[in-house]
Amino acid sequence: MPRAALDQLQLDKVRALIDWTFERSPLYRARWQARGVTPTSIESIEDFRAATPLLEKKELIEFRDRHTDPYCGILCVPPELVNNVGTTSGTTAEPMPLVELVDGAPPFASTVRDMWGAGLRPGDRVIHAMATQRGPQERVYHKLGCVPLMVNVRRGADWEAVFGMIRRHQPAHIYLLGPMIAELDRLSQDYNLRSIFSSIKFAVVTGEPVGARMRARMTDEWGLHLYDVAGAADTGVVWDCSVHDGFHLWDDYVFAECLDPQTGEPVPEGQPGELVCTALANLAWPLIRYRSGDLVRFTREVCGCGRTHTRFYLLGRISDQLLVGGVTVMPGTLWRAIEQHDETAAAVFQIVHPGGKDVTELRVRVGYNERRTASIADLTERLVATIRAATSLTPVLELAPESALLASSRSGIKLPRVVKE
Repeated sequence: MPRAALDQLQLDKVRALIDWTFERSPLYRARWQARGVTPTSIESIEDFRAATPLLEKKELIEFRDRHTDPYCGILCVPPELVNNVGTTSGTTAEPMPLVELVDGAPPFASTVRDMWGAGLRPGDRVIHAMATQRGPQERVYHKLGCVPLMVNVRRGADWEAVFGMIRRHQPAHIYLLGPMIAELDRLSQDYNLRSIFSSIKFAVVTGEPVGARMRARMTDEWGLHLYDVAGAADTGVVWDCSVHDGFHLWDDYVFAECLDPQTGEPVPEGQPGELVCTALANLAWPLIRYRSGDLVRFTREVCGCGRTHTRFYLLGRISDQLLVGGVTVMPGTLWRAIEQHDETAAAVFQIVHPGGKDVTELRVRVGYNERRTASIADLTERLVATIRAATSLTPVLELAPESALLASSRSGIKLPRVVKE
């Protein structure tokens, strides 16, 4: 769809959403009435931005606790119609509800487009890792005519049984979470993963990005064609495409903004800002101008794959920026330094924040692959050198087996990269 037509479609959906939620959501209605906003006030996207306050997770929690409302004041359908409640990952805070399935509409409906674009077709078998958290993901696959294989592939899985299932049923697709990749890397020394994964058309990597070294291992050694998937401020998920040049939003499902985290004002295209999203398709539990905490960079240039919808590049979590002795450190910087070594190619690490404002030393907890590590002392020396080269800081390192560090994850989906102690 041409960009101008997409912009008009988004405005029409935003105006309809304001009408819908003003009548049905006590939280939104109270917030908007306090600012003198009514549905007729919104005639343009500029009006929407000016009149509609940004929404943060803490406001949902406060409303939930104050009113004993498990839906946080934004449920817009009768509770008896709700037939699925998923949750966010809860990696760094308590999980939040995600009401995504009402009257048979599949959760993350736009994902069907991404899966088709990546190559899934009716009759393909698939293995998915998120069914216990996000809800009945198999219904999305059923929309495509695919056959989900219900097998445990999360932490602690019986991989011998999983590999047997793959050999027998020849799935075309597998969903991989960050902790699973480190586990598969260890298993790769005992199993021929290229042979096991030979039926896989593509694998999805979600929860966390994959570093360049591990990506090369997964593609060159294991034979996997990888697609990255990330979140869109809990309004859904975004995929990259066959061109692998940024994450694609679907602008008829989500109205996304890139805003200055301090002022809330839009930043110029191509400049970093916070991802803020409004769910245009989820009329049951719509998040409106919801802050993600993710630092992104937008582009609306037509992608090489032909799509005209908004793309963004994920730069990191705003809360993960750490000032150490006057030097700003981001997990991505450490990631590139740590993955250089074969023993730590999976980049399982955490920055340890001692609390307070004045942080004087860079403390890093690094997980190593026990099967690939001959000398911890030698690895420590090399890690110190590469981290110092990347940050100009001499780190204080604590090394532990990858499995021990991953076991500390609350969600099992991703590892918190900055932890306070």
